[in-house]
Amino acid sequence: RGAVAMLDQPPEEALVPNYAAEVKGFTGRGGKRLRTRLTPGHVAGKVEFFLNKLGSVDKAALPIHQVSSRISGYAEIWKLTREKWDQLPKDFKADMIEMLIGNLADEKQHSYLIE
Repeated sequence: RGAVAMLDQPPEEALVPNYAAEVKGFTGRGGKRLRTRLTPGHVAGKVEFFLNKLGSVDKAALPIHQVSSRISGYAEIWKLTREKWDQLPKDFKADMIEMLIGNLADEKQHSYLIE
């Protein structure tokens, strides 16, 4: 149950009162804009998880993860650390990677539909 909202929040200096095109959509909800809402079964933070190991994460471009009250008042979230990932059996990792690739493809397809 529940969902996770991935939000963008620009630096405060970018939020100017004339609502320039680059900040439209950031005027409500505390200056945050919804990037996507992940429903049960999706994985939040997968890109950051794998890019972080390579040291190629742009922290400024990462979304804020927040429990979304749109679907339910609470969410059950499981966290997988890099240390635990490294301890997983190879066959289980392979199944997880296959699931994550499907997850990424589904999110990409959805982004094409809303453009």
